[in-house]
Amino acid sequence: MFGAMSFLKKQREEDNRMKKKVLAFLLASTMAIEPFSMASAADFSDGMGQDTVQFSDDAEDVPEVENDDDVDQFGTDAAGADDSTSLTFEEVQSGWVFYDEFYVKGLVNKEASYYVTYVDENTEAPEYSPNHKSLSTNDKAFSTTITVPENHVDVYVFVIDEQGKYISKKLTPNYAERPVEKKYQMGDKVWMTYDDSTRTATISGTGDMWDYLQDGATLDGAENPLINQDMNTLIIGDGITHVSDYLLYKEEGNLFYGHGVQTIQIGKNVKSIGKYAFHCETSLNEVKFMGNDIQELGENCFRMCRGMNNIILPDSINKLGDGCFAECTGLKSVELSNSLKEIPNSCFYRCESLQEINIPDNILNIGACAFQNCTGLKKVVFSINSKIKTIENSAWSNCARLENVDFPNSLEEISSNVFDNCVRLEIINLPDSLTKIGYSAFNGCSRLNNVIIPGSVKILAGRTFSGCSNLSNIVLSEGIERIESGTFTNCIRLQTISIPQSVTNIGYSYDEEENAYYSPFAGCNNLTNIEGYTCSVAKKFYDWFLEKTGKKITFTSKGEGIHQWSNEKETVKEPTCTEKGIKAYRCEICGKTKHEEEIPAYGHKWNNGVTTKKATETEEGEIQYTCWRCNATKTETIPKLSAIKFEYVNFEWNLYDKAYINCRTNKTISYYITTVDKGASAPEYDNTHDAQESSQNGYFGINITMPDEEVDVYIFVADNEDNHTYYKITPDYNSRPQKPSNTVKVGDNITATVEGDTMTLSGEGNTYNEDMYDPDADSIWYQNGINTDNIKHVIFKENNGAITRIGSSLFGGFQNLEDVKFPNGLLEIGDSAFANCNNLKNIDLPEKVRLIEQSAFSGTGISEINWPQNANRIPSGAFAYTNLKKFTVPQNVTEIGEHAFWGCAGLDEITIPESVKYIGSDVFMDCRNLTIYGFRDSTVESYAKANNINFVSVNYKVIFKDNGRTKWTDYVLKGENATPPTLDEKPGYTLSWDADYTNIQEDMVINAVWTKKDNGGGNTTIIVSPSETNKYTVTFKDRGKIVKTEKVKSGDAAEYPYINRNGYELSWDKDFSKVTANITVNAVWTVIKPNKVTSLTAEVQKTSIDLSWDRAENTDYYLVYRKATSDTEYKQIKKTTKILWTDEDVEPGTEYSYKVVGVCSVDGKKYQGADSDVVTAKIGTPQIGDVYSVGDLKYKVTGAKEVSVTGLAKVTDTLTIPSSVTISGKVYKVTAIQDKAFYQNEDIVSIAIGNNVIYIGKYAFYQCPNLEIVKFGKRVLVISTCAFTQCPNLENVTLPSSIRKIGAKAFYQCTSIKVLKINGSVLEYVGKKGLAVNKTVTLRLPKKVYTKYKKLIKVSGVYSKTKFVKF
Repeated sequence: MFGAMSFLKKQREEDNRMKKKVLAFLLASTMAIEPFSMASAADFSDGMGQDTVQFSDDAEDVPEVENDDDVDQFGTDAAGADDSTSLTFEEVQSGWVFYDEFYVKGLVNKEASYYVTYVDENTEAPEYSPNHKSLSTNDKAFSTTITVPENHVDVYVFVIDEQGKYISKKLTPNYAERPVEKKYQMGDKVWMTYDDSTRTATISGTGDMWDYLQDGATLDGAENPLINQDMNTLIIGDGITHVSDYLLYKEEGNLFYGHGVQTIQIGKNVKSIGKYAFHCETSLNEVKFMGNDIQELGENCFRMCRGMNNIILPDSINKLGDGCFAECTGLKSVELSNSLKEIPNSCFYRCESLQEINIPDNILNIGACAFQNCTGLKKVVFSINSKIKTIENSAWSNCARLENVDFPNSLEEISSNVFDNCVRLEIINLPDSLTKIGYSAFNGCSRLNNVIIPGSVKILAGRTFSGCSNLSNIVLSEGIERIESGTFTNCIRLQTISIPQSVTNIGYSYDEEENAYYSPFAGCNNLTNIEGYTCSVAKKFYDWFLEKTGKKITFTSKGEGIHQWSNEKETVKEPTCTEKGIKAYRCEICGKTKHEEEIPAYGHKWNNGVTTKKATETEEGEIQYTCWRCNATKTETIPKLSAIKFEYVNFEWNLYDKAYINCRTNKTISYYITTVDKGASAPEYDNTHDAQESSQNGYFGINITMPDEEVDVYIFVADNEDNHTYYKITPDYNSRPQKPSNTVKVGDNITATVEGDTMTLSGEGNTYNEDMYDPDADSIWYQNGINTDNIKHVIFKENNGAITRIGSSLFGGFQNLEDVKFPNGLLEIGDSAFANCNNLKNIDLPEKVRLIEQSAFSGTGISEINWPQNANRIPSGAFAYTNLKKFTVPQNVTEIGEHAFWGCAGLDEITIPESVKYIGSDVFMDCRNLTIYGFRDSTVESYAKANNINFVSVNYKVIFKDNGRTKWTDYVLKGENATPPTLDEKPGYTLSWDADYTNIQEDMVINAVWTKKDNGGGNTTIIVSPSETNKYTVTFKDRGKIVKTEKVKSGDAAEYPYINRNGYELSWDKDFSKVTANITVNAVWTVIKPNKVTSLTAEVQKTSIDLSWDRAENTDYYLVYRKATSDTEYKQIKKTTKILWTDEDVEPGTEYSYKVVGVCSVDGKKYQGADSDVVTAKIGTPQIGDVYSVGDLKYKVTGAKEVSVTGLAKVTDTLTIPSSVTISGKVYKVTAIQDKAFYQNEDIVSIAIGNNVIYIGKYAFYQCPNLEIVKFGKRVLVISTCAFTQCPNLENVTLPSSIRKIGAKAFYQCTSIKVLKINGSVLEYVGKKGLAVNKTVTLRLPKKVYTKYKKLIKVSGVYSKTKFVKF
């Protein structure tokens, strides 16, 4: 028999949905009486001689109805034990609906309740059961349908009034009229029948079939009767116009079994076949199209029908869906419809037996992967009348037997990889209509030997003919404009190539780091000749190729070619100080010039001069100036000297016991330095003290040793006339570096000890914080003389107590750190604690850790990590740019912060539990191959779908139903048991389920089965409660789109769908807790705005005001507003994601008011929370050591009238460091740029340094990637260690005549500097690799000191190819 009892229960739900329509139809058509209406009164005949019955007291003109012998009306009234004449039957009718369904309807004389039951034929009548579930009559009428067994039965209807009195009637069905087969509805006017003997399913009727979903049901819940039915033949009748989506589709887990269908007959009037209609019918070997009306085959409709050998598509078909015949591995021949305009994506993907394909004339486009991996395909035929325009990516890639393709003249584009790895492709004919050939279009076509590329193709993309190892003849037609790198890579038989004049761009380059050359002909080892024009990019490429590779190759000229003149005149000859230069139009290809024009001479540019005769207080001196361009000289008089004066003095700490002093006086002097106890009287001048000479302009710089105790430093100076004076320096001992030690205090009760490459921390409590991103911050390690680059191992030693927190950035930037042994009692890891520890690969976190802050492990080398069970949040940037491959988020985690796994390019698998309820923005940015494993209908699944990330469910959905209504949905991991719901008891029945819910291996729908034992033979009878007559449809919508439709019994609550939208709170615009009508409920999304910022405090420092506040929920960043006493309104001064910020742009004596507001971003719009409470603060007057912000820069007061630059106060790309600056009304000279002032700044493009700056500190402009131009002031004396290291875009540099000291690696690896010029003759010191600029740099040195400077620089270490040039 077709179907099982459990299947019948499923179908019954849909049958009941159409109850009224079916009954009305049957009564009207088979009994020749008016259809019964439950909404109004009607007349009935009881078949026992009564002609008419009037059953409504107020009815008028009641029609008469003749008795109908076709209506089953057997049995007599039988009153119960407490019979009452007040309750009587006025009419009862019954009859067959289907093979196993029997209807009963009638009328009584008053409102009552009723139920219907049955017993075996000719057995004793059943007793009245007061506990039986009853239904209410509607206006004294009753109507219901019951399911009856195969054996013959008598049917009884019991009617009960409000006093509990009842009557009953026996109805004996007419089994001679019982339908012999069952129909299953599959459309409004479409039915299916099944013949068991022939295993044939026939679909008949008129109009469209219903579309099904993947789970085998329509959107309204009607189930597909074919979903689990095996059959040999499927016949779709001539009246059908549309074949269902997913008609024979089987869900994942049953994909490779199908239904056993061998033959499908498509009716004459079918116009479309839905998507996945016959997917995976592996036995299918014949499809018959009976008519010519069919127009469309849906996507994947015949996918994986591996038994099909051939297919002939009627010419009426004008559209095929993607993947229509994909993976039909047995398909040998195809005849396509002449009405098709396109062969869609993957249409015949992996049809391995297909040998030949004829492309119809009207095809305009062949989709991506349309014939990919058709490994048996030998021939592709385009007709002479073909209209083909485009062949998309990989259309015939990996067709290993394809031998030749003759393209029609209509073809315009061959996209990327179209014939990739077609290893037997020997002949191609590219038409003149072709305008584009994509990347790797013919890559790996190893038998291809001859190619003519028409001039209509403007660009030859990379790897177009790469790996065509047999390609020996290439014709490039005039009109081609660009040949990209790699186009003909590894064409090993290519010996000569002729490049047309139209080619204006050839892609070639040299990778210095990998010592590799890239060009269109890389790997063409037998290429010996290039033909081209003398003035062409071909000749330019040839010259480069010959120089770089040194290969024996010739250039054959085809003529001079066409010059490409520059738009403006260019300098051909540089002018000098006294001679004119020349500019002209220059050919951008060969360098030839025309229309020359003179450039005026520059005129001399004099240096600061060299004293040839010293001036005294009684005689004038002489100074000789030299032109820094041409070395011409001139002499001027020096006025008589006045008394000795100090022009400036600078003191800076280098180490705990080392300081550097530089100084300038108004004349040449001798000097010595001494110290006395701090506060002691000045010492007497000692003319016998060993003294040193200053430079001719009175400058000197010296490193001195400082004692442990605090002292005053005295500089004594004297001239040749024995005039002398001194200058007193009181060092700032607050800025003195810590005394070097292998033991450092890193917490109130924690010390770190360094031995070799190992650092051991011991103690208890919290460590201090570091700020690795603030070069002005006092580094714990730097101040204590510890070189963090030497540390490879960190060990936390546990004594009696435990180290419970690792502070922010404490180990950030330990570039050689390899492993860390954490303490078992560790509870917290601070912000960026191990950020940028590139070699840190092994991390084992203790289970007690409860808090890990943002970016804690970003930029490390870790590939795996155990996340502690107590840490319920993965913070922002936690693992950004690490080497993680796989990661499992523990069950306790509820939140994953923004950018947490940003840049983890190797991360391909992450498992996220249901406990995660929030996932921030860009969490998996640049995780290109990621698959997320998670739970159905979870936040994780919604996030994956919203961000187009591959999602795989780790659990199955088990739906428990009773009478077709969902009672419980359980989500179960594979192999686990589902938990059924507890249902209300039905007296006399036992509950069971129609499927096993243990060891779940797939999604399931399990139905409740209510059974009882019959008194007779003990057979089990399935009882299904009658369906409720009043059900309403509740439609849930989100922004106009239906997300769920549910049928709800009157008075019941609907179940709303789970939908999520980051940044919004969900509500609904209607109440659905008690449904009494059809309703549409719309989602209402309310933006979750930031909470009010609280606990704002302001702490006054010497030169700044520190602000702090509590973190506000739902906040992306904060805006800080300030108002000075002179302002009329608040101004925004800072945008920050932190809850701490220091305002350094403040004036002493001015009172400031502050407020802070939180901001969040939702769908591109900004939303602000409420303003915080206002706080006020005011600071005092400047002191030495104070830092101020003026304009774009921050300045540190270093003396009574001197400041040094410490960094940027505002973001700028054009930086001007002034000679002086005004702070609180006082003018200060800017004499120095401090260490790390602009460390790794990504914004600065150009710098102009003022004339009072004499010192540029260590790492001042280290790794500034966009810095291009530096203009030095004329008094710069010292450029310290790594000052400009690794500034890759820094161009030609000229150092001033004043330069005396260049520190180690000062300009190391500045790869864009071609010329570095050193003016003057006072350079005394170049540190190790100080001028190791790059491998091709030219160092221009003054003639007078050329030999000295060259030796000085070579000793310091430079690249072997560094060029030295005199000027």
